[in-house]
Amino acid sequence: MSRTGGSDLAQWLSMEPHTNDAGTTISHRGEQIAISSGAVLDRWSEYHWRDAVTLDELSPLDRIIATTHNHTYEIIVASPTDGTVLVRGGTAFPDFVVARLLGSSLGGSTIKLRTIAADFRMELARKDRWLITTPVERIALIPGRASRSQVLTS
Repeated sequence: MSRTGGSDLAQWLSMEPHTNDAGTTISHRGEQIAISSGAVLDRWSEYHWRDAVTLDELSPLDRIIATTHNHTYEIIVASPTDGTVLVRGGTAFPDFVVARLLGSSLGGSTIKLRTIAADFRMELARKDRWLITTPVERIALIPGRASRSQVLTS
C-alpha cells in the first residue's frame, strides 16, 4: 500500500464491514466496495459443505471424478491424510501423475484443505506445476472396491 498524506494501512484497518443479503460491503474513503460473501472468513466457516468430498473421509484407492467448467479430472486417492493423489485430466495432466490435492478455494487465499467442493476451484500441486481449476460443477465418488452400481454422484 502506498502512503499518501497519512496512513492508508490505518484507514484500511479501521474500515467497518456491513453485511447484506448479496454478501458484504466495506466502506473505504466514503466508497462502498462489494465483497463476495464467500471471501469473508465468517461466511467461509459457516458454509454447509454438503456438495463436497473430503479426502479425510475416504480410503486409499477411492476414485473421484471431478468435472469443472472446462475439464474432467480422474483422481485416485493414494494417502487421504496428506492429500497425495494420482490425477489425470485437462491439459495439465494428460496422463496419471502423483500430485497433492491441496483443497478447494474461490481462487483466493482461503482454502478448504483436502476437499473438492461444487462451485469451488480445485487446487492441485506437483513439484513442477500448480493448478487452480475452473469451478467444479459435478463430483462423482467411486469407492475403491466398487462395482458400477455403487457410483455416488453429487
